[in-house]
Amino acid sequence: MKYHGFLLAICLVISISLSLVGSAPQTGNFEFQNDQVQIKVTGNGNVPSYFVTFLGNGEQFKLSFDSVFTADDKNGDGAYQKNDDSIIKSKDGGFSKSLPSSSWEFTGPEKDPNDGIHFNITSVDLGQTNSGGKNSVTPYEDAKIQIRNHVWSPQSASLKFDLLFDGFDFGSTPERTLLVMQYQMQGNEFSINSADNQILIGTSGYFSYLPTATNNIGGVVNVGMSYILKANQLTVYLAYPRFSGQLVHDPTVGVQTSTTTSDDSPAQKDKESTTDSTSTLTSGSPSQSSSTSETPQSPEVKTLGPRLGSETSDAPLSSYFVLIALIIVPVVRKKIRA
Repeated sequence: MKYHGFLLAICLVISISLSLVGSAPQTGNFEFQNDQVQIKVTGNGNVPSYFVTFLGNGEQFKLSFDSVFTADDKNGDGAYQKNDDSIIKSKDGGFSKSLPSSSWEFTGPEKDPNDGIHFNITSVDLGQTNSGGKNSVTPYEDAKIQIRNHVWSPQSASLKFDLLFDGFDFGSTPERTLLVMQYQMQGNEFSINSADNQILIGTSGYFSYLPTATNNIGGVVNVGMSYILKANQLTVYLAYPRFSGQLVHDPTVGVQTSTTTSDDSPAQKDKESTTDSTSTLTSGSPSQSSSTSETPQSPEVKTLGPRLGSETSDAPLSSYFVLIALIIVPVVRKKIRA
């Protein structure tokens, strides 16, 4: 009889596990594609990653949100320099959060009258509570980041995302405090075009950003950029000086083609040439691609269901519980019969 109880307990655990998997929130991913570019935004309730593929040559790069933190701009250059500046920790009135550790809500997509596509990704539990310092409250309890994504037309070769920062009150941190957003980029080659506030990726991809951000209280503020290269991964830091209220900044990811327009990359002035301000971080120099189709296709917009497990596996998590059941139950039955 004791084995009967053991068997029932196993079945109960498996049943509950399958029930929990089936009730996972439908947060969704997004995909946009025309004859030039495919842009996938994945997250499933976690911090999003952007996969950009140029369909002319199959080249792909990835952009991920890594963390957000406050830093003391000790050298006063307006950018985060890892060797010169120091991260202000929560016990000293600062903020530091690994973005994958937070939950994120996907809403949309919606189309505008010009067939543009828009959707938002909003942090759910980014706000930081005090873990036991001198103060009983923290100035970041209401901290929130919203990523407002825009594809302006069916012919676009890019996606622009507005970053909205809200609820960052900075407390007693010094006036020279920076709020730093850290990104991770993976690609074949990186070149920095500082004059156009642009990072070229491979032969056709790019990440660009405006040199200023808009504050709803104090007007515009300058944005500082710094980076660290390791192998085929580029760590990028976009730094914003201490502010009050809300701050909005709008980077863009995409690919360069012969038909790319200024709407696709507002930070670019001239995509067909490079200047002395372009610094190639790996051997070789990026070239412009002239591959394009004669008639652009209508975009495909997909809302995908949540994927459980790793990005390289399509197997749902529930299948693993079923497999465990198939292995354990016969063994228990054998013991019962014995």
